Amino acid sequence: MEPYRSLTASLVEEQEVPLGLYLQAAQPREIIARMLRNLKEIHLAQEDWSRLIAVQDRLIILLPQVWPEYRDRGLAHAEVGHAGHALEDLETYLANAGVVSDRSAITLRVAELRQALH
Repeated sequence: MEPYRSLTASLVEEQEVPLGLYLQAAQPREIIARMLRNLKEIHLAQEDWSRLIAVQDRLIILLPQVWPEYRDRGLAHAEVGHAGHALEDLETYLANAGVVSDRSAITLRVAELRQALH
C-alpha cells in the first residue's frame, strides 16, 4: 500500500496549483458573468427556455462581443418557436464568430429556420 501512497502524493505535488491563482480578485463584471453562466446551465439542463433566454439577454448585455452567447440565445429562441429572433442571433453569431467548429451545424439550423418562416 505504501508505493501507491507515494505515487499519489507525487502526482498531487506535480499537479498542485498555487493557491494564489484561485484567490485572485474578480471584477464585479466577472462575478456577474459567472453567476449568469451558472443559471444558464441550470435552465438549459431543465429545458426552461424562457428563463434561459432571459439569462442570455443579460449575458449579451454584459458581454456583447462574446459571440457564442448569441448562438445559445438563438438556439433557445428556436426551441420556443421564435424563428425571427433565432435567425437574428444565429446570423449575428455566424457573421462575427470567425472560424468555429459548429459553423456548418448552425448554418443548417439557419436554413431550417428561414424555411419555417416562409
